[in-house]
Amino acid sequence: MIGRSRARTVRTVVVASVLVGVAAGFFVTAATRVPGQAEPPPAHVDTALPGTVAAAAPLDRSAPVRLEIPRIGLDTSPGRSGTTTSGALAAPADFAHTTWFEPGASPGEAGPAVILGHVDSTSGPAVFFRLGELAAGDEVLVTRADGRTAHFVVDRTESVDKTEFPTDRVFADDGTARLRLITCGGTFDPDRGRYLANVIVYATLVATT
Repeated sequence: MIGRSRARTVRTVVVASVLVGVAAGFFVTAATRVPGQAEPPPAHVDTALPGTVAAAAPLDRSAPVRLEIPRIGLDTSPGRSGTTTSGALAAPADFAHTTWFEPGASPGEAGPAVILGHVDSTSGPAVFFRLGELAAGDEVLVTRADGRTAHFVVDRTESVDKTEFPTDRVFADDGTARLRLITCGGTFDPDRGRYLANVIVYATLVATT
């Protein structure tokens, strides 16, 4: 399980992120969006609650090196992210790749592991452009530095207003290996230069190979 000190650190970071208004969400300024650029697909909102699948035993800690989501044709190598100087979650520097929130659990480890990604960029769709298409039952594979592959199944997908980021739900730790995939979504507000919602995918570890 995530140690008590690390769990407190993760929660503090996310609360700080909410307070400074980024809440694990990534944005592009109005100037970076190309007129006529495609909008991300609407998030598939599931009614199933997290924890509805049989969970596998957690693994020891190990960094993710590959993320595959067959449903949306995604295959990427996650980097690592932490926090900004203000204590907020640091957005990925590369729009084509995801980042793993290293202060939290690693994918497959007990606790909620978080992987972040942008939805779009100046040149068009970014790595998590189609994240909102995921639905309950979809598979997510994470290959780890120790050579093990963590097999997750999506429990649910939700779209939430950035001002109501569900910190308690995202970082709830029941001792099971969980995965959270987070990007921006909803309506893009050109006056504020940001998306107004976050798309969050909740998944549970069901097998390891």
